Amino acid sequence: MKIKDVVCAAGSTGFYFDDQRAIKRGAGHDGMFYIGQPVTEGFSAVRMKGEAVSVMIILEDGQIAFGDCAAVQYSGAGGRDPLFLAKDFIPIIEQYVRPMLLGREADDFRSLCAQMEAIEVNGKRLHTAIRYGVSQAILDAVAKATGRLMCEVVADEYGCTVSQTPIPIFTQSGDDRYDNADKMIIKRAQVLPHALINNVQTKLGEHGEKLLEPVAELMGEMLLEPVTRNGSFLAEYVDSEKQNLIHAIESAQNDKRVYAAMRMRRIMCEGEAASIPRLGYAEDVAAITPEALTAHWRTVLRTAPIMLFYAGRRTPQEAAALFRPLFDGLERDPVSPPPTVVRRSAETVREVTESMDVTQGKLVLGFRLGECMEEPDIPALYVFNAVYGSGATSKLFMNVREKLSLCYYASSAVYPHKGIMLVSSGIEFDKLDAARDEILAQLDSVRRGEITDDELRSAKKSVASDLRAVQDSIGELEGFYLSQALDGLDYGPAELAALADSFEDLPLPIADGTYCERTAAEYAVLAGRDDVTEGQAQTAAAVFLDMDASRLRATGRSEGAVPCWNFDIDDGDDASYISLTVKGGEVLRYYSSCNGGEPVRSPEQAAETAADFLRARGYTNMRLLETEDAGRSVICTFCYVQDGVLCTADRLRVRVRLDSGAVCGFSSAEYLDTHRARTLPEDVIGAEVGRAAVPGSLQVLDMRTALLRLYGARERLCYEYLCETDDGQRCIIAVNARSGQQERIRLLDAFDSVQPQF
Repeated sequence: MKIKDVVCAAGSTGFYFDDQRAIKRGAGHDGMFYIGQPVTEGFSAVRMKGEAVSVMIILEDGQIAFGDCAAVQYSGAGGRDPLFLAKDFIPIIEQYVRPMLLGREADDFRSLCAQMEAIEVNGKRLHTAIRYGVSQAILDAVAKATGRLMCEVVADEYGCTVSQTPIPIFTQSGDDRYDNADKMIIKRAQVLPHALINNVQTKLGEHGEKLLEPVAELMGEMLLEPVTRNGSFLAEYVDSEKQNLIHAIESAQNDKRVYAAMRMRRIMCEGEAASIPRLGYAEDVAAITPEALTAHWRTVLRTAPIMLFYAGRRTPQEAAALFRPLFDGLERDPVSPPPTVVRRSAETVREVTESMDVTQGKLVLGFRLGECMEEPDIPALYVFNAVYGSGATSKLFMNVREKLSLCYYASSAVYPHKGIMLVSSGIEFDKLDAARDEILAQLDSVRRGEITDDELRSAKKSVASDLRAVQDSIGELEGFYLSQALDGLDYGPAELAALADSFEDLPLPIADGTYCERTAAEYAVLAGRDDVTEGQAQTAAAVFLDMDASRLRATGRSEGAVPCWNFDIDDGDDASYISLTVKGGEVLRYYSSCNGGEPVRSPEQAAETAADFLRARGYTNMRLLETEDAGRSVICTFCYVQDGVLCTADRLRVRVRLDSGAVCGFSSAEYLDTHRARTLPEDVIGAEVGRAAVPGSLQVLDMRTALLRLYGARERLCYEYLCETDDGQRCIIAVNARSGQQERIRLLDAFDSVQPQF
C-alpha cells in the first residue's frame, strides 16, 4: 500500500522549554514564573511552552498514521539540537522528508527509516525530534498498511519476538522527589525514576567534585566487598544471574543474524580467544557454582590487569588518587594477557554452510584487512567501511539491496584489533550466488577507486557524526576508549572524527565525477619533481618542524596513492608522525598530540597561530576559509588567493590545540593536487549585478569572489554573498560571475562545528 500524502500540524507538548543559560546567569523565579530576559537564541522568554509537530502519513485506503515530533525540556540549551519551534521545522519536514515518502510502499519500516535518517540539511542530520516523530509515523503507517501491530512490525523486521508478559512501566516522580520516591517504593512501582538532580552546586559541585568521592567508594565496595554468605556469593543471586545469562545466550543464538556473524568470527579466529562467544556457552554457565564463582572472582582480583576509564571534569591525577587506594590492600600478581594474533592474509578460502529450518538465509563473508589497520590508516579504514557497507548511502545498501533487490539487508563492519571485516546479508535461498557475486563486485568497485563525490562526502560526514555523537554519552565514551585500548590506539573521538572528515588520501576526483587512483606524478605541485631519498626527506621534515633531525625516527616508505617517507617524532608522544612525498619531498601530513606553549582562547586566536605557522614555512597568499571545532582543538582551513580570488580547491589544513596553543596537525593533500597558477575565468557581470540574484528579503553582510569546485573537477568563478534574514538566520549564496545564476545556497547554523570566515 502506497503513501498518498504527508501532512504536518503544529501542537504543544507536556514539557516546557527552559533557557538554562538565562537561569544559570541568575534569572529569578516568583513561585510561578521565571523573571528575567532570555539569553539563548530562539527563546522569547526564559520559560516557554514546549512545541510539537504532529506528522500524519495518509495511506491509499484513507488510513492515517500518526507520529509526534517533540523535543526535551533542555532543547537549545547546549545540546546537539537547536530549539524546536514548529514554525521552523514544519518547512524542513515538508521540503526534505515529504518528497522522500510520497508514493513509497509502506511495507518496510526499517528501510524507510534508514533513508529518512540519511537525510542531511546543510551537512547535518535532521533534528532529533523530527527523526523520532517521523519514525513513529512510519512505524504506524507500515503497521496499518500490513494489518499488524507496531510491535509485530518491529519483531518481524529485527528478528525478535513479541513479549508474552507485561513490560514494566517507567514511573516519574515529579516534584518533591524524595517524598514521592518513598511513596512509589511503598506502592511497589515497577520501575523507579532516574536520579534527577536539580541543584548542581549543593549536590554535585560545579565540576563534579562532590560526586566522584562517593562514586569511587561505592565502586570499591561493589567490586571488593560484595555480599557473601559463609565466604561465598549468595546462591539465590548466582542462580538468578545464571538464568539471565543463559537466556541471553539462547536469545543470541535465536537471532540468526547475530548467530551467523558470531559463527564467522569463530571460524576466522579459530584457536584464538576471539573465537569464544562474548557471553560464553550455556552448558558452561549451567555448571557454575557459588563456590567456584567466588574462587574465580578472587583469582581475577589478584591476576587480571586493571584499567581505569574515567570521563569527567577531574584531572587524571585526581581520579587516580581516589581510585588507587581501593586496590592498595589487594594481593596482586598480575598476569599479562597473551598478545593478540592478527593474521594479515588467509591461506585458503573456506566456505561453511549450516542448514536450519528458517525462511530467510544469512550470508556472512569474512575478509582479512592486510596492512590497513595501522596508524595513520585507521581514519581511512573507517571512511572506506562507510563507503562500502556501513549506512543507508553505502554501496552495499544502495546497489545490492535497493537497486538489485538481492537481499533484505547488507552491511559491513571492521574490527581493527583483529584485522578482519565481516559483510552480513539476509538473502532468499535462490539468490545466494547472485548476492555473493554482487557483494564482491562492489568491493572490487571500491578497490578500483570508483567512488563518487557524493558517496565520499556522505561517508566522511557519517563517520564524523557518529564519532562526535560518542561524546554525548559517558557510557559510549567508556566503550570508545576501551576499544581504543584494545586496538592499541590513542585517539579521542573528536580527533578521530576530524581526521575522518578531513581525510584526503582516498582516491581523488576526476572530471567525469567518478574517482580513480591518483599518483604523486599527477599532483600538480609535484609535476616534474625528482624523487628524494629518505635522508633528504628527514632533513626537510626537521626544517619543517624546526627541530633536530635526530628526533625523527624513520619508519619506512609507504606505497599507495601517494608514496611517502614516514617518520615518528620524538616529542613524548608515541602517536606523533610526519609524512613527506617521495616525489618532491613535500610534507603531506603531520600529527602530534604534544603539549607546550600558551593556551588559545578562541578559534580566532587559533587561526592566527595557524597563519603564522604557514607563513613561516613559505606558504604565501593563503587566506582563512573556515574553522572547525574539533573538541580540544580547532582545524583551520586556508585556501590560496590569486589576484584577489579565493581558489577554494587549493586547501591547507592546520590543527591547533586549544589547551597548549601548539600546532598539532597539518594536511596538504588538496593543495598538492590542485595548486597552480591559473588563468582565471572572466568576471563578466560584476559583483553589484550579481547581487540581483540574492532575494530582496535578505541583507547582504559581506561578499567575496571565489573559484569554487562545484561539480567534479570543474571550477567556476562565483560571488559569494554572506546574507542574513530578519530573524538572524545566516546563509551563503554563490552566484555565477558569468551567468548571474545562483549556483549554491549554504545555510549556516550556529551549532555547526564548521564556521566559514569572511
